[in-house]
Amino acid sequence: MSYPILSGVEGGPVTLPGIRPTGKSQTLEVDFLFPNGILVPLNVNYFSPLDQIKQIVWRQVHDYPLANSLMLEKDYSFIFINKLGEKEEVLDESQNLEQLQPFLPVFQFVRKKGDNVTKTLDKKINNLIGRGLHKQESFQAAEINHFNQAMVQMCKEITIQHRAQTPLEKFQWLYPVRLRSSVSIPSQLRGKISSEPNGIVVDIGFSEMVCIYKLRINHMDFPQQVVESALKLRQTRLDLPKEDPDLYILKVIGLEEYIYGDYPIIQFKYVYHSLIKSMAPQFLMVLKSTLPESTPAVPVRPKSTPKKPMHSPWPSSGLNNTDIIVWNVEMPYRIQIKGISKIQLVDGSKDLTSWVNIPVFDFKFRLQRGDRELPLWPQDLLQQPEEHCVPLGGVALNSMSLDATFLTINFPDVANLGSAYLVYPPYDLVLECASQNMEKDGAPGSPNMLVSQGMLEQLDQALFHSDQLFEQDKELIWLLRYEVRQRYPNCLARVLQSVKWNSYKDVAKMTALLQIWPHLPVDYALEILDYEYPDHNVRHFAVMCLDSELSDDDVSQYMLQLVQALKFETHLYSHLAEFLLQRALKNQHLGHKLFWLLRSETHNPAVTTQFSLILQCYLKHNKEHLQILSQQQEALKKLHALNSLIKGTNIDDKAKREEATNMMRKVLEQPTYKNCLSNLFSPLSPLFHLSEL
Repeated sequence: MSYPILSGVEGGPVTLPGIRPTGKSQTLEVDFLFPNGILVPLNVNYFSPLDQIKQIVWRQVHDYPLANSLMLEKDYSFIFINKLGEKEEVLDESQNLEQLQPFLPVFQFVRKKGDNVTKTLDKKINNLIGRGLHKQESFQAAEINHFNQAMVQMCKEITIQHRAQTPLEKFQWLYPVRLRSSVSIPSQLRGKISSEPNGIVVDIGFSEMVCIYKLRINHMDFPQQVVESALKLRQTRLDLPKEDPDLYILKVIGLEEYIYGDYPIIQFKYVYHSLIKSMAPQFLMVLKSTLPESTPAVPVRPKSTPKKPMHSPWPSSGLNNTDIIVWNVEMPYRIQIKGISKIQLVDGSKDLTSWVNIPVFDFKFRLQRGDRELPLWPQDLLQQPEEHCVPLGGVALNSMSLDATFLTINFPDVANLGSAYLVYPPYDLVLECASQNMEKDGAPGSPNMLVSQGMLEQLDQALFHSDQLFEQDKELIWLLRYEVRQRYPNCLARVLQSVKWNSYKDVAKMTALLQIWPHLPVDYALEILDYEYPDHNVRHFAVMCLDSELSDDDVSQYMLQLVQALKFETHLYSHLAEFLLQRALKNQHLGHKLFWLLRSETHNPAVTTQFSLILQCYLKHNKEHLQILSQQQEALKKLHALNSLIKGTNIDDKAKREEATNMMRKVLEQPTYKNCLSNLFSPLSPLFHLSEL
């Protein structure tokens, strides 16, 4: 057996080539290694399931020596090297070689350690995410555990709530309604509706009948009223007995979308968009008894873990902004340089070669101290560093690269607390500090200070007519921050830009001011989720604004921007991540969109740990959706393999184009492709159900 020789493979997230049959043959030679040291070579079919291959090779091994030392066939499972270069156990032996994609045609028999449900679930999630979980734990193990403890508790509470839901609530979780923010009608649509004497025209069909009825309804009717009108029309036309309207629900023809709830029919996006296009909305009357149900399993409640007490020196022993910290930096370099010119020697330019960002306080809000070994990011030529700083780079560590440059750095114990940590003060102490340092009543900067008309004009100029804030502008905005809150609350970002973040007193005052600041509209709340505003309380306020302002359908519209804002979080656990995960678990359509937006960037080392953790939490607590998403992922892999097969064809050559078309048809006729590309929800939108290839 000849194995592939790899050269030039560098460290990092590398996907190795998989095995494939050569030529037109669908067989290839695979080596099977048994625990007794016997190696059995066997020609196997590329598309045969492993359980069949296992039976064949098990019969053959008994023709070899030491076969009596083996246990029963059912006591062994397969282990192979996958395309990531890792050992992987085959937990589902109904898969074939094409689905497993081993790196080498070698399988080892190992004794089973028992049926582990959690192990199987983790493997499915790993395959779906596209990366092993253990790789995330190299540099941030403690923070990852903290994230899991915080998120898993919230996720399990939502899952328990699902279990206690009524059938209608479970149905709303699977098929949420898509609504406009209001029932107002634009002028161009109002003219179309008013031109109809009896309202708008809709097409109504029944699942047991082929015919479609034309029905005139009022645009302010509720869905249940439309159902009643449709039943009356059918009863009149066919002379049928009266039926109970509560037994039926409206379904959009051609989409996996249902129309229900106490909302005017014009408020549903599907109806509105159909009328805008001058098309009649088309509905199907479906019996509620035929609707799908969802029964999430009841999880086990986790045991609470007591927290260790921490000593907070605020405010008695806090640091002020005049403290001086001395850094002792040793950089021994032993580099032998040959053939360097004098011109290069006198060149004293400093170029950024690598970088790393690290928060001053860790994920438990403890001041960093002690020795840290930090893997650095290589300098990207497309980046524009600001005085050798990369503020847009985020604080994620380069845990994916095996060839990263490492920086060993020591953070001194500035407070000399020994075993205790210097921690960021709790929220109540921050408010207490703000109260103690508040300006006197009527003094400049106080809520009741007298503001002249000239100062208001200068404030207006600084807020709305200055692209860049100068120091005097910032001082004015901070001085009149209560006027900004009262007159221009949407300009919170300008106030935040004016805070002296190196002054703990000003930070405390800003934190207290956020308590009474009015909630921002969505666009302004998104603005303060930018990288310029890393403060924990500021980002929490932004998330609270979004939670109060956004419906589930609005969250779907802003999902892309919210996922991008996750990159600017200081730590893995954040209120924004919790908000997205909570909404996704309560609405499967949101979960679909969140999954694919996160999944599309898990290849990026800067966010792979953060995004993979969120995906883990979602999939572990939504096993029903895990199966649907796995099917979509498998379908995309099949289409990608098919595209790779024919993309090199010269489409200008008619003969080659026809040959490629015939080849594509033959591949699509294979059972594995037909089964995979049939009866699945579209990865683009869960509203579309693809029934048959």
